[in-house]
Amino acid sequence: MSQETLADTAGLHRPEVSRLERGRREPTLETLVALARALGMTPSELLDGLDPDKPCARPSPDPLASAVAEDIQATRHAFAFLLRALRLDRDISQVALAEAAGLHRTYISLIERGQRGPKLETLVALARALGMTPSELLDGLDPDKLSARQPPHPDQKAKPKRRIDR
Repeated sequence: MSQETLADTAGLHRPEVSRLERGRREPTLETLVALARALGMTPSELLDGLDPDKPCARPSPDPLASAVAEDIQATRHAFAFLLRALRLDRDISQVALAEAAGLHRTYISLIERGQRGPKLETLVALARALGMTPSELLDGLDPDKLSARQPPHPDQKAKPKRRIDR
């Protein structure tokens, strides 16, 4: 598949696909999902075989290329729901997850509220902190598995239990 075809199918610009292929940009969660769909695979299949212990290059900031805003928000909120569920299933506080992943607690909170979409390096760090591979983490974004879960509407504010780090 050509870069032009992939870009058109994924709703990206061709130069962004080129920068991603050359490793000059790090894909956002939304870009990973769009590329996986365009390639006819799940995000977890796209990341299968990624070595979570190998550091990712930190790219310079790049705004998300053209994509449908609704789809972006849906992906962010689905990941937010998934991350929060995995964290709570493991009885881990946001602070503890942030420390284990080398991130700030407020960034974890922003991701869990769907206000930020993590980049690849962050996905790898979160997966490692949760004791799973990046593909296992994104496997939860499989549409068949998401349909079984009902994430809360983004405007609904859940009252989380206060957790104390030990």
